[in-house]
Amino acid sequence: MEGQFENNGNLCAPQEDYRKPMRKAYCRVEWKIFLYAVIVAAAQTLYAWALPELFGESVYVAEWFTWGMMIIPMYMIAFPVLYLLIGGKKDRVKIMQHKMKFGQWIVAALMCAGICAVGMVIGTALDTVISLLTRNSSSDAVTLQNLMLNSNPVYRILTVGILAPMVEEMIFRKFIIDRTVKYGEWMAILTSGLMFGLFHGNFSQCFFAAGLGMLFAYIYIRTGRIRYTIFLHMAVNLTTSVGSVGILQWAGYDELLSAEASGNLEAIMGDMLPKLIVLYAWLGLLACLAIAGIVLLIVAFAKKKFFLVKPPKYVAKGGFTAAWINWGMLLFIIYILFAFISNYVGF
Repeated sequence: MEGQFENNGNLCAPQEDYRKPMRKAYCRVEWKIFLYAVIVAAAQTLYAWALPELFGESVYVAEWFTWGMMIIPMYMIAFPVLYLLIGGKKDRVKIMQHKMKFGQWIVAALMCAGICAVGMVIGTALDTVISLLTRNSSSDAVTLQNLMLNSNPVYRILTVGILAPMVEEMIFRKFIIDRTVKYGEWMAILTSGLMFGLFHGNFSQCFFAAGLGMLFAYIYIRTGRIRYTIFLHMAVNLTTSVGSVGILQWAGYDELLSAEASGNLEAIMGDMLPKLIVLYAWLGLLACLAIAGIVLLIVAFAKKKFFLVKPPKYVAKGGFTAAWINWGMLLFIIYILFAFISNYVGF
């Protein structure tokens, strides 16, 4: 963005037809991310079978068991394997580094809030429609909601607030963009964002995750500093998993729902009123931040503040085909279709 994230000129136009090596570069990253997903699924299956066998079925109700299902397979097994597969400096482009000013951090954070709001509205609406058509609620959404509202904040901070942003930014920003940006910034941003959104496996998270992924990809390309996108990702996750969920727990959200279901809502409203005021004040603050972010995004697009280096003509013409029509992406899409279908229909 001009005056916000300026062009650093890190993309040099190639002097030959790069579509074949472009397809190879994208395919190489995409099939490895597919393999990462398969390893996660296999490790989670093994974890869910092995621990009850070793420690008894009582582990099913232990909170550490549920969080361990995420931490061990995703971050301690699959990610190290992916890191080794991706390799070191081979085929990487070193993106020129630039600092973000304080004002740019504020703008980026507000844009994140706006993207989250719009994406959640779209995703929740689509998720509701599909759930009505299939007569099944999204298993991922229900599980995540129950986990967030009934969990220890220490686990949430460690897993959702710290580990997830670090690993996801390494995979969907650094691993992808370092190896594809030389073939065009827009396609690298699009692929980074869409793969990140689709990887969540449900519509309620897919849209805002894809939007955030593209914004983070743009920031990484303009600054060359992955820690910037990690910090922004942490801020988003901590706001929701710690801030919002913590206030919901403190306000007695579960108790409020139970009272509403039993018809005793008025009986507890007096006792809960101060907490509800705090809750609605928090939600109002988030709404204001989201509106400000949406306005900033509209202005940025209207005034063409987002600057992208255009790829060469011979790359631009077949860029999408090279990036998305290959066997690596085909494997990834097959996995995603399986994840979405099993999430809403089940097998």
